[in-house]
Amino acid sequence: MKSFFLTLAAIPFLLNANSPDQDVIKRVHAHFLIHDYTSAEKEAREGLHVYPYSQELWRAYIKSLGQLGEDQEMLDAWKGYVEQYPEEKKNHELTETLAWGILSKAAKSPSPMIRIYAMVGSHFSQDARGVELLITQLRENNALIRAVAVQLSAEEQDDKLRDEIKRMFSSETSFAVRLEVIQAIGSMRIKSLQPDLVALLSKDSTSAEEKAAAIQSLVILLDTANREEVARLAQCDRAGLRDLACQVVHFFRLERDLDLIIPLVNDHRAEVRESAIKAIAALRVNEYRGQPITEIVEKRLNDLDPHVALMTAKVITLHDQMRGQETFKKLLKHKNKEIRYQAAAALASCGKYGLPLMHEAFYEASDLYIKMNLAIGMLGLRINTDAACQSLYEGLTTSEKWMWDEESAFKALVPNKAKHDELIPNYPEALNQMTRLEILNYLAVMKYPKAQDAIKTFLKERQWGISGMASVVLLTEGDELAIDLVKNIMNDSDPKIRLQAALILSLWGQGEDAITALQDAYPSADREMKEKIIEGLGRVGSEQAKLFLVDRLSEQHQSLRIIAASSLLMSLYH
Repeated sequence: MKSFFLTLAAIPFLLNANSPDQDVIKRVHAHFLIHDYTSAEKEAREGLHVYPYSQELWRAYIKSLGQLGEDQEMLDAWKGYVEQYPEEKKNHELTETLAWGILSKAAKSPSPMIRIYAMVGSHFSQDARGVELLITQLRENNALIRAVAVQLSAEEQDDKLRDEIKRMFSSETSFAVRLEVIQAIGSMRIKSLQPDLVALLSKDSTSAEEKAAAIQSLVILLDTANREEVARLAQCDRAGLRDLACQVVHFFRLERDLDLIIPLVNDHRAEVRESAIKAIAALRVNEYRGQPITEIVEKRLNDLDPHVALMTAKVITLHDQMRGQETFKKLLKHKNKEIRYQAAAALASCGKYGLPLMHEAFYEASDLYIKMNLAIGMLGLRINTDAACQSLYEGLTTSEKWMWDEESAFKALVPNKAKHDELIPNYPEALNQMTRLEILNYLAVMKYPKAQDAIKTFLKERQWGISGMASVVLLTEGDELAIDLVKNIMNDSDPKIRLQAALILSLWGQGEDAITALQDAYPSADREMKEKIIEGLGRVGSEQAKLFLVDRLSEQHQSLRIIAASSLLMSLYH
């Protein structure tokens, strides 16, 4: 390849730069039309020996190398091209071609993680090439790769991908991948599989996880629900279908079907009882056929399943404040600490109806997690905000890992019990950082005086920089006040704090102020931090960041080149 460029350099400059190259270009494009990229590359390369100043031939040559997966040759050609035409460094189409050339080769890598990065990068492009790449990965032998491909496909609305998901629904053998497929059916609105999901709920062999995923998808697929259909589901002898009936009534707020749900309050299956009571809570009806709704559900206060008891306590609290709070007092002292945390979150979710117990229990609590869950409820009501913020601030000074527990009906702040996830490096710590960042956001919104100090401590003591894989799955943008606080920290004297703040802003897509800090830190950063910087710059979408990312395509380490390609596509389609 070097000899090729030496040959070009040796061509006399007296050669007519305006020589008629159209015949060569037509032949190259003809090869492109029939996807004969090998011939297109040969034709363009030979044409450049004769017409070295033909920009169109240069572009065709670079594109053909990208299609062939010859990424190093492609980058060498790009370097030679922009040396002649520096203004072309901003050419959107060509920089996109460079990124695709690297990702296309990465998609064939023997390394699962390299292929996953390629998929994520192609996903951001919203391009037909990304769809084809996903289809290839959906047919891979590696279950992890298929699982990621299904997750990304679920965000697309492409008929080819829908056909692949249909195929996988009937043929997939991996349990983890199958769960992703069932959820994707709803996200992609594949209505033709609606009867199959109902059949899945009817099978005794269907796992609880599969039933939950199927119910979630079915609720999404239903545009509405007629009474006859709800009645059929509610009276079915399959628990999964009765559960579906409750969730349909809940989702569509079908007060007309209250009579179909009331009997399920006493269903023999706990998950159906909880769904029925949850639907009643959503409907906010005071009575049924002259009987107070609290009397209908009250026997479930002593339910053997504590989650049913919690949901019942909430319903009663919404209608009979003091009586419901008496039940919560008991649940806050449950022998199982996880139930105590759920009880605190459930009480907090009652809003003003949870007072005065929410206030009393907060000051009486010695358990950090009970106190913090109640504090969140108090902040929502804007009562005792100083004390509530102080408790969250004190919690942030501990070294325990946190997470949100959303397995039941209530979102509770709990000790981190997450396990390793192949998709997200160091997943438990990633989850902890995301959760803490959300709590910091509460302090920012409340304009708590120590909020900025808390954020600085967080950035200094924790190695922020969760991978793009994690940020796609977990990250939510900070409130405007939190963003302003982090921007203020960009002027801190500690370079580590400045870099960490810049990374957070970039992952929030607010990195215009962070670009210079990230680029300045890049040369001296270790490889892992370089990956985070490249990912962050991809979310910014500025011209300065794009040029920086193009230069990163020539990095020595393959992972950096692939992440740069992914981030470049994200930036180009920002």
